[in-house]
Amino acid sequence: MKTILLILFCTVCISSSLKANEIPEYLGEPLDLAKFPVAKLYKGDDFKLVAEDLNVKGIFREVSSEQNVWRIQLPFIVADKYLSRQDIWFQLRSNVVATTVSINGQLLLKNGAVGQSADEEAAGRSLVRSQITNETLKKGVNVIQLEFSNYRHLKGAIFRDVSIGPLEEFQHQSRLMSTAPLVLSGIFLFSVIANLGFYFAMGRQIVFLTQTLLFSLCFLLMLSEVLYWNGLSATVSLMDKSTFTSLLEYAIYISLLLTLNVHFKMSKKWLFKWFLAFIFLVVIAELVGLHSALVLSTLLLAFCLFVTMRKEEGSILMLAFSVFFVAVVYIDQSDILDSESWVLSNFIITSFVFKIDNLAMAIFSILMMVISSRRILRNTIALNKTKMQLEQLEFQFVQKHIQPHFLMNTLMSLQQLIKTDQKLAGEMVEALSEEFYLMTNMLKRPEVKIDQEIRMCYSYLKIMSLQQKANFELKVKNISGDELIPPAVFQTIIENGLTHGFKSAESAKFVIIKEESMSTRRYIISNNGSRSSSVSHSTGTGLDYVRSRLEYWWPNSSEVTSNKTKYGWETVIKLEL
Repeated sequence: MKTILLILFCTVCISSSLKANEIPEYLGEPLDLAKFPVAKLYKGDDFKLVAEDLNVKGIFREVSSEQNVWRIQLPFIVADKYLSRQDIWFQLRSNVVATTVSINGQLLLKNGAVGQSADEEAAGRSLVRSQITNETLKKGVNVIQLEFSNYRHLKGAIFRDVSIGPLEEFQHQSRLMSTAPLVLSGIFLFSVIANLGFYFAMGRQIVFLTQTLLFSLCFLLMLSEVLYWNGLSATVSLMDKSTFTSLLEYAIYISLLLTLNVHFKMSKKWLFKWFLAFIFLVVIAELVGLHSALVLSTLLLAFCLFVTMRKEEGSILMLAFSVFFVAVVYIDQSDILDSESWVLSNFIITSFVFKIDNLAMAIFSILMMVISSRRILRNTIALNKTKMQLEQLEFQFVQKHIQPHFLMNTLMSLQQLIKTDQKLAGEMVEALSEEFYLMTNMLKRPEVKIDQEIRMCYSYLKIMSLQQKANFELKVKNISGDELIPPAVFQTIIENGLTHGFKSAESAKFVIIKEESMSTRRYIISNNGSRSSSVSHSTGTGLDYVRSRLEYWWPNSSEVTSNKTKYGWETVIKLEL
């Protein structure tokens, strides 16, 4: 009885208000009825008329302000020749939670469950199709009725595609829109796996994690497109597809900016500034109504110009990519290529042109892997060279401490002290034992606690002061015992200073001070030596050992300088944090 009343109601409404020349006519090609201003909108169970002569934008405007159960009527005309000549299918693509579709009063499909509350609603699929039987359609005016509710998602009233047409055309549209995303999702997935491999294989460098995050988000975006255009995603899960896509795109731009900041080793302060610029541009784009993708791509260009002005390594290549990316995003947003004959000549080309901005991101992923691979190769070669040099210098360092004349001088001094001052002789034996113990236990470790390093410096100066009958002092400031440093670094610098800065039996004062900022840590090792030497403090085995040790321990982020000062000599170890 309800169905009969519904048919009569639809017939009366159509015959009383629609003229034949205002109704869209099906001509054998896909016909999207939502684009035409012919829809009538009702709400509630009492069929209360809300508005008429609406298109998809008008429907959204009316529905998105109130939660209710809604009904839409969309008329269309089918000529007799199309009823008998071809199968006609219906396609619904929307972000509406659930929809029940009827044609001429006969139920065609249910996509989810329409309800009177959020609990009663059940989400359907983002894209559904169903064949319309010849018995359902009739010659002349037909009516599609859509009943839906928006309790779970107030803004869920966008009917992107309410179409009738041949099944082959609908399937072609799905292939067209999902081919490029399918290929690109494979590229992004490969990039994710490759960058994870680089991360674990190359010392857990943070840039590989940021790239993994970036390409994971790109993969999710492309995967969502594939699922959407094949009717495998829900209309609404935690959020509707349009909101999900927008958030993913924003997250991609943030992670891209983060990746470039990490790649060029920008400070946290600059990272924060770029993030604020991102937020500002997003707000401006929303307020003014600009394409956010185009606005944010110019932020990428500004960043690359900034690092190019700073003459960062690889900045020229990134600047070229950013210019290319801005151009691609502009082409995508302005649809310049969409109607070109060579684009439309092949559905694969068309598919990639429709996703040209994502294609540019895939090119970026390949570019970053090439850059990362080159950097890995360069760093591996440098690391192997440093390791070989370090092993050679370690051998020379140990050899220097156990060579006969060093032992001979120490033993002779010890022999004299045994005769003249047994207490000092005991102190020398104790200092010599501690130095050799610390040296043999520390040298093969990559890092040691700094208090052990300081102990070895004290032991060494104690031995040398007893040997040379001089007063050698060491003061330490602002240093915590739990800090880590490569072994024998301070001791080597002090030995260098003692050898080249002081005459025999001359007293010496050494000071080790730590200075730390947000981005750097500096250890300053100074002495009051005034002796000139033909051997520069900045060269020689000792400083080479220190530089190699630090480079091996803190790759590409350490610097050692040694210079004469007003009060003596100063060696500075600078570490980038």
